[in-house]
Amino acid sequence: MTPRPTARTLLTSVDDRLREAATELAEMRLQAARIQAQLRALRHTTTTRDRGVAITLDARGAIVELRFPIARYRDMAPAELAATLMRAYEQARSEVTVRTDAIVRPVQAHSERIRQELDPEGAFARLLAETDPVDPSE
Repeated sequence: MTPRPTARTLLTSVDDRLREAATELAEMRLQAARIQAQLRALRHTTTTRDRGVAITLDARGAIVELRFPIARYRDMAPAELAATLMRAYEQARSEVTVRTDAIVRPVQAHSERIRQELDPEGAFARLLAETDPVDPSE
């Protein structure tokens, strides 16, 4: 049978865990800064097959540029032009969503793991269960 940890070994273990958490937090801050830069730089342009419309979106899905590379739009009925614009926007938004997810997903998984590890109630209860009662003579 494995002996239960003493209060002293428990405190050392807690100190070690806190140092590890502080290191992970610093790494996460750096990673967050990198992700913010990637998201600020993210742009995606979709051009319709007929090259009549080109639309560029940022990471939030906001239109940052709308171009009509050829004059085809002049011959389109308003409803046709609106439908073409909406299709181009939806295609661009779909691609931006995929790219944004690819940037953010690894951090979300890591953050969830850390949140579970740092659950104050669960972590403290586990630590108490692992220790022997404190011996005042120690």
